[in-house]
Amino acid sequence: MRTGEGKSAVLGVSSSVFALFKCRVSVACYSEYLSQRDGDNIAFLFNALGVLDDVKYMTLTKVCEYEINKKVNIREALEGIIMGGGRTNTGPKGDLGEWKPRVLLVDEVDVFFTKSFYGSTYLPACELRDQAISILLREIYSKAPGALEVVKEWESYKRACQRLASWEFLVDTAVSSMLGGMECFGEHVAETQYVVKDDAIGYREQDSVVFNVSYGYLTLIAYLKENQAGNISEHSLSKNLKLLVECGEFLFARLPQDFDLVMGVTGTLETMSPAERGIVREDYAIRRMVYMPFLLI
Repeated sequence: MRTGEGKSAVLGVSSSVFALFKCRVSVACYSEYLSQRDGDNIAFLFNALGVLDDVKYMTLTKVCEYEINKKVNIREALEGIIMGGGRTNTGPKGDLGEWKPRVLLVDEVDVFFTKSFYGSTYLPACELRDQAISILLREIYSKAPGALEVVKEWESYKRACQRLASWEFLVDTAVSSMLGGMECFGEHVAETQYVVKDDAIGYREQDSVVFNVSYGYLTLIAYLKENQAGNISEHSLSKNLKLLVECGEFLFARLPQDFDLVMGVTGTLETMSPAERGIVREDYAIRRMVYMPFLLI
């Protein structure tokens, strides 16, 4: 389907039909703005049909986030283990109740072949916050010591290690990552051209600016830099002073295989290369392709 021929309407009607057949439907889009817009525009239909709770519009990144936290919130679980708070067993509310087949509908299927999706991994991280951690991170930024061995002599480092007793290696990893980030921060700024808005730092994603994307300690350094320049408040900076601990790596391309059915729409089906068609067929199990006739009016 070409641009302007009704891809949003097809996705809305299709998701309604699947939901009426007792399926849980995820409608995924590359753009946060378009996903929110289309979801809001079609919500009246889902509400009228009584299927509002079974259809979710979200970006592919959010679909991945939802999938990895279905049974347990892995960030909260890891934080509880490290900080001594135990393990949480809370998961998304959408998993409660009867089992239903799960359907993934993709807006612009060619997003599967983008650099940020095919072959790339999703790296969720839990965030460890503590006064000792905040003091250490501020001192690293202000003094720019350049080497982990130097930081290990600081009292702030020793206090942070005491707070994370038996997990001291996480402090070493965080310090090394931040020192490395400070060395290449200029490249990060040039590549991303981050945006400071509403007391937060955001990144351009397709045609919008998103504030739920982080580049780890590079983003933290950006907060420290902008706070020093007077563009970020102390309150906002304090929320972002944390140690980041990766919870694992999740392959984006594996995501569609977790669903019982995958369908989608695109305006570039005719121009797909043989290699891309093979990926669609074998990796994503999408084996039927339909071309909408082009009508001249």
